[in-house]
Amino acid sequence: MNYRHTREYQGYLEKACELADHMPSQTHEFGEWLNKNFFYGDLCCPEFSYTSGVHFLMSMKSLSDLLMRRQSSNQLSALLHKQIEMTKNSIPRPRMAFFTQEFFLWSSFQSVWEAYQGIADTDLVFVYDLNAEAHLNGKENAADKQKMEIAAYKKSGYPILTMKEYDLQAVSPDVVFYMKPYKYFRGCPDDWFVKTVKKMTPYTVFISYCLDVQGGEELRKYFYEQPAFYYMWRIIGYSDYYKKMMTRYGFRNGENVVTLGHPKFDCSYDLISHKAFVYPEWEKKIAGRPVIFWNSHFSVLPENGVGTFIQWSRLIFSYFKNNSDAVLLWRPHPLFWETIQQNYPEQNAEFEAFVKDLETWPNVIVDRTEDYRYAFSMSDALISDAATFLVEYCASGKPVLYTEKKNGEKVCCEDYLVGLQIARTEDDIIDFIGEVKTGRITGSEIREKQFKKIFGSCDGKAGQRISEYVLKEMDFDIGERVKNRLVRFGEENRDALE
Repeated sequence: MNYRHTREYQGYLEKACELADHMPSQTHEFGEWLNKNFFYGDLCCPEFSYTSGVHFLMSMKSLSDLLMRRQSSNQLSALLHKQIEMTKNSIPRPRMAFFTQEFFLWSSFQSVWEAYQGIADTDLVFVYDLNAEAHLNGKENAADKQKMEIAAYKKSGYPILTMKEYDLQAVSPDVVFYMKPYKYFRGCPDDWFVKTVKKMTPYTVFISYCLDVQGGEELRKYFYEQPAFYYMWRIIGYSDYYKKMMTRYGFRNGENVVTLGHPKFDCSYDLISHKAFVYPEWEKKIAGRPVIFWNSHFSVLPENGVGTFIQWSRLIFSYFKNNSDAVLLWRPHPLFWETIQQNYPEQNAEFEAFVKDLETWPNVIVDRTEDYRYAFSMSDALISDAATFLVEYCASGKPVLYTEKKNGEKVCCEDYLVGLQIARTEDDIIDFIGEVKTGRITGSEIREKQFKKIFGSCDGKAGQRISEYVLKEMDFDIGERVKNRLVRFGEENRDALE
């Protein structure tokens, strides 16, 4: 049995022992009640058809048979006490399964994963809807992407498993963590969708792979209105605004949302504390100059989404071509490249040639790596569209410039912009770069206070809080389930127990 089934079995075992010690005449009734309700009544549920559930039922059958067997109360009590000690000594560690996706999203799980090391068994599974990806980008490209992402995890030392390598029914994890729970759209195949997985465990947790920075009805659908959110046991929130929106647009009035902070901020905190992510080849190219990190969103079409690449690329590239005293670190959203190909097919060859030439410039780095933490760590300031990085980078305390898209979507919450500089003109961008180069940038105190007001302290402990909360709440829920069922036993056998 897994952890949660063992703890639940332990609860019924302790009740049986209590009856044997103080009301031995009722042990037979308790055995009959367990047998009737778990095997033929409404306490029998789908999870009992999976490995750990089967073992749980076998243990419950043995317990009910023992209670209904004719024997002296002293003998029964001794057997039950012995069984309790054996169970206490054999409770397994909780087993946590993390359903992860692209490696650049790993920071949404990383600090929680690390917090469980040594106190729980952890499984890391690359959950990937190959058919949905093939429909978008072709079967061959989809298979190549899967291989590339798995290789990135392995390169960083993570014991990643594919869906074929992980027998979900046999392993029967206690808790399953999701980061991208969508059905079909770059999310989960049917067998890994939360509605199906809940048949194996009630404890499913959603930690969003991105932050709700971009506004607009389309993004609202993905942030708050997904059917998966209805089935989640817990949704980890990171701001009052996020919980308010989940309450307004979600399915359960926000009752399954708990605000504990986001693991992404732990990543930013680590990058503040120590510069652990450094590429020597980048460092050589930077050569001590200030580095401007430019994050361009994939929504490149005019008057659509938040992406300002078309709006500002000519200015930004021209500036760095003519000013060698600073370095441009350009890291577009990972979907940027395929979006350019799809929307501007006639210009693909010309654009690819330009980017190839760009990479030869002495003060430009084009970041195509899977791990954005190097860009965070090695940059001095950020220019960003209304995307996750706009907020996540703020946790580093470094200067941030928000590029607002003309006639496009804006930031979903104006509070996110307090203390940030906003670019609406060419001079706004040029002045920002100049202030970064000369160290005259202001507003860091305002940004820090606003960040704490909205998201809480960036203390590097969000993952620890989440890990502890999930374990504590699971234990409480198991205890309540057993208690409520035992209350039901008492009510149904009130006359015999009095």
